[in-house]
Amino acid sequence: MLNQVNKILIMGASGFVGGRLVEKLILEHNHTPKCLIRDFGKLSRIARFPVETVYGDILEPNGFADSIKECDIYVYSAHGKDKNIDISWKVNTVGLENMLKLAVKNNAKQFIFLSTTAIYEGDSDKGEFDESVVPVCPNKDYAGGKLEGERICFEYSKKYNLPVTILRPTIIFGPFAPSFTIYPAELVMSGALKDYGCFGGICNPVYIDDVVNIIIHCILNEKAFNEIFIVSSGDTPSWKEFFNAFAVSITGKPLEKSGQANFRIKSMPLFLLKRFLKMIVQIAPDFAKSVYGFIKSKGSGNWSWVKGQDASTINMNFYKKELVFKIDKLRTKLEYEPIYSFNEGFKITAEWLEHQGYIKKIDNDHKSNIDDPRWR
Repeated sequence: MLNQVNKILIMGASGFVGGRLVEKLILEHNHTPKCLIRDFGKLSRIARFPVETVYGDILEPNGFADSIKECDIYVYSAHGKDKNIDISWKVNTVGLENMLKLAVKNNAKQFIFLSTTAIYEGDSDKGEFDESVVPVCPNKDYAGGKLEGERICFEYSKKYNLPVTILRPTIIFGPFAPSFTIYPAELVMSGALKDYGCFGGICNPVYIDDVVNIIIHCILNEKAFNEIFIVSSGDTPSWKEFFNAFAVSITGKPLEKSGQANFRIKSMPLFLLKRFLKMIVQIAPDFAKSVYGFIKSKGSGNWSWVKGQDASTINMNFYKKELVFKIDKLRTKLEYEPIYSFNEGFKITAEWLEHQGYIKKIDNDHKSNIDDPRWR
């Protein structure tokens, strides 16, 4: 369907999903998208490509509206997962509606919105979920903003006859994934991630390339118009299996067993200290930045906890949930079968981890090329 597309606009192109989408469109489909960028400091991953960039903030769209007139496919992968809850909400609602207005004005052919299965979680600890289950997410947080964003999309679809597609990915992992690759890898390396006996919940992983392939598969696909699809691999390993994959790759052995009492002892002091440090940052940000820079320059000790890679950031309740997300609709209506199982996706992820220096020793049979073009 890409041969019928004039120009794809990617919002969130400097992010994890958006960046991989740019790569695959150029390398595999010979299509150079237009990328809406707010922070050029985060552009390094896609800067090696001849991408068309437009500087702009989706919360202030007047400054770039004329620069995207030729775009007929809009892909909204701006995640809105900002530490500032208010900004996160606005990105997923106000910013989204701003772009929907421009899509209508420019007679776009389709608007694709990346939502999340986090909208199902709420108070649910166990169960199977598909697109027929109506999620309830009343809070003005990341998940609540995504659900409100879905409502806004369908409102514009109904009012202006704009075809919209809603994709709800599960746990996205793979090269460059901040939350579910870099974060667990750094937890393992710091020694903070152990088998606390609380990782029995279900993970529902999906490899990044399947997510991006599905986005591309949906473009101008009438079967995807005004539809919602859960995006996952269909595999349901436990979180213990997920984290052990990182531990074995990085340390050569599974997670060390440790009781929940030890977890509480480790996490509580760090949690309280971090709250204190956040207060200092709010009161005197310049002073806090100077102190942190001084500590880093001295290279004294393991200060990874300052950035967040420690036991205090592990949400045990989240990892206990036994939620299964079904992808029957993805397979039947959209006729897409996930390419990567968890094991297949993690094999590539482990090669990237080695390339990035997370895996220090690896046997020669599996040693990756440091100049591997995939990770440039």
